[in-house]
Amino acid sequence: MNNVYSTKDNNRSYSLASLRKEKILDRLIEHYEVHIGVLDDDEKKALRKEYLELFEEAKSLSDLDFELKKKELAERMAQKGEKQKRRRRKYELGKIGRFLLDERVIPILEDRLDG
Repeated sequence: MNNVYSTKDNNRSYSLASLRKEKILDRLIEHYEVHIGVLDDDEKKALRKEYLELFEEAKSLSDLDFELKKKELAERMAQKGEKQKRRRRKYELGKIGRFLLDERVIPILEDRLDG
């Protein structure tokens, strides 16, 4: 009998909860990169692992314990971004992009292209 809460893909079975968890992790990392800074693959894996550990900790708590500790868990999750140094955000121009789009540089580049 098929389980309503799972799906199969290439002989691998995933529960809907784990699929949702992965989707939430992807959104968290996307949000992190947009608002805090772009991550390389190793940093993404480490951040994903830290978030998963927080999820598992929250999941293991009783309802009462979760209510008592949810603020602390949220603060720990928010602190992940505060520890990072300032870096380029996703969709943010770097130094070269800002230089090439500077209104003082555009006429110079146009002259060089024409000549």
